[in-house]
Amino acid sequence: MPHFTKLFEPIQIGTLELRNRTIMAAMDTGLENEGFVTDSLRAFYLERARGGVGLIITGSMNPPRWGRACHASEAIYFDDAMEGWAALIREVHAEGARMAAQFSHAGRHARSGITGVQPIAPSPIPSPHNVTEVPRELSTEEVRLLIADFVDGARRAREVGFDAVELHGAAGFLVTQFLSPLTNQRADEFGGSLENRLRFPLEIVRGIKEQVGASFPVIYRMSADDLMPGGLSLEANKVIAQHLVAAGVDCINVTAGWHEAPVPQVVTSVPRGGFAYLASGIKQAVSVPVSACNRINDPEVAERILRSGQSDLITMGRAWLAEPEWIRKAQEGRLGDIRHCVACCDCLDRAFQNLEVRCSINPFCGREEELRLHPTKRPRRILVIGGGPAGMQAATIAAQRGHDVTLCERSPQLGGELVPGTVAPHKEELAGFRQYLIGQLEKSGARVQVETEVTPAMVAELHPEAVVVANGAQPIVPRIPGADRPNVVTADQVLRGKPLEGKRVVIIGAGWVGCETAELMAMRGKQVTLVEMLPRIGADISPSNRWVLLDQLRVLGVATLTKSKALEITDAGVLIEREGQQQTIEADATVLSVGYRPDTHLAEQLKGQLDELYVIGDAAGVRRINAALREATELAHEL
Repeated sequence: MPHFTKLFEPIQIGTLELRNRTIMAAMDTGLENEGFVTDSLRAFYLERARGGVGLIITGSMNPPRWGRACHASEAIYFDDAMEGWAALIREVHAEGARMAAQFSHAGRHARSGITGVQPIAPSPIPSPHNVTEVPRELSTEEVRLLIADFVDGARRAREVGFDAVELHGAAGFLVTQFLSPLTNQRADEFGGSLENRLRFPLEIVRGIKEQVGASFPVIYRMSADDLMPGGLSLEANKVIAQHLVAAGVDCINVTAGWHEAPVPQVVTSVPRGGFAYLASGIKQAVSVPVSACNRINDPEVAERILRSGQSDLITMGRAWLAEPEWIRKAQEGRLGDIRHCVACCDCLDRAFQNLEVRCSINPFCGREEELRLHPTKRPRRILVIGGGPAGMQAATIAAQRGHDVTLCERSPQLGGELVPGTVAPHKEELAGFRQYLIGQLEKSGARVQVETEVTPAMVAELHPEAVVVANGAQPIVPRIPGADRPNVVTADQVLRGKPLEGKRVVIIGAGWVGCETAELMAMRGKQVTLVEMLPRIGADISPSNRWVLLDQLRVLGVATLTKSKALEITDAGVLIEREGQQQTIEADATVLSVGYRPDTHLAEQLKGQLDELYVIGDAAGVRRINAALREATELAHEL
């Protein structure tokens, strides 16, 4: 077991002592009700407090003037909401954690559909995420009103029992819009020189210290390099950090980039701890504690950053969604039981869609109380057919609850589509999650039989009281001439290791799997062409991942043909029809990536033979891993 000499050490942020060096980053959850604490929000935060986090920072508390970018914004600006927050903070304290309120304002990123008014900003420069709404430039008096709102929010936070406040000066939101010359073209005292552009956050910090209390800790969330062409670099932010500390900031919580920055910051291609160098740069410039953030999901990585002196604390967001007991398990030496965030960004995409917080690999996230597991009152014999994510999850939870579970998998290894799914570039985190599922299954007490093809006769012989069919899906082979040629394979076969002869590869189907297969083949030196019927490639790729993957395909020289229908696979290559014209794309090998269809054969055979037959995962309909795990968890919770 690694010796964590730094991670578990207490640390001071001003007058506030934390039990260890971890911070849960502010994340809008959507679990509150117009600023009021709900049972689900309470359970969400308490689960992380019990799991050992040092400091929890709430989702954004938006000042009531024009500032909300999503429905998920929390607030304590309403007197009626105060007692709910006070009660939650007391419970968090009882678990040994501390709690800070983040105050934020979206500025030009706010949406009139949510706020009911035109967005506001330092200057009338629209957000690239909302180009149809030109923000209204704040008057000097309105800027001062906003400063007063932030200070008043901090006052209310202290009154209700929060241990600190965090000012959100990152991600391209309002504070950074004042700081950056890209978004601040004002001619008054809040624009122009760096001194003037700094005035907005500095007056907020000074106001908090003067009106709320000099000893009340203020944390500043900083994009230490906004990663925007012509924006604020690390060197510029070192100077800004020094001014902030001089004004009274007690801790700098360092992140990277704006939401609209053209540099990947949170996806799987970003290495673990890849932006810790920014925290190191800020730490060299200031005397207060500095926290590192972005793509940190592992205790050993966190310990290494702390030991190297790059930062004093570690801030994580998504890692706490995936694994609420991150610290506790590390302290107990149970590193294999940590469910590491896979950086899929599903949680981020949901937040941008104003949906409640969820995690694609932790189906309990946001539903902690609803899905809390209890021992079954009626243990039964349960047969799970299929060892993919859905099957393993269902078997594990059912066994943990006290059922007698047997899982059968026809292939030699567990994992289902996670086996080929972890071969594409930058899938190391997903490979780790597969090992996590296997490890939890082994510890659950369920019996596991691989290389076992289940038949109706075998089911009858085992005589289970409930059967869960989770035997997945099979790749679709389209009915086009030449699809049975020896140089034609499915993407699934390629990802499982089947070699491709020759240099030129045509991939029919440019969805997520097709694009990742193209990236893999191009990185192996193949000349790749993607053929897609739809008007654009990667139509099913999530927003946070799509632009990164497509940019990588461009860098690798992958050719793309949209609005193109494959007619035939010939000796020469693939005959396609595009805009009414036929042409042959030369190819030495052709890869089919046109989707999957559920394997329903066994389920159909078993219908009518069993009192309790359940079909989940891809066997019930092709779906993503988040839906498969959620479905398996809900079923096992009720069995």
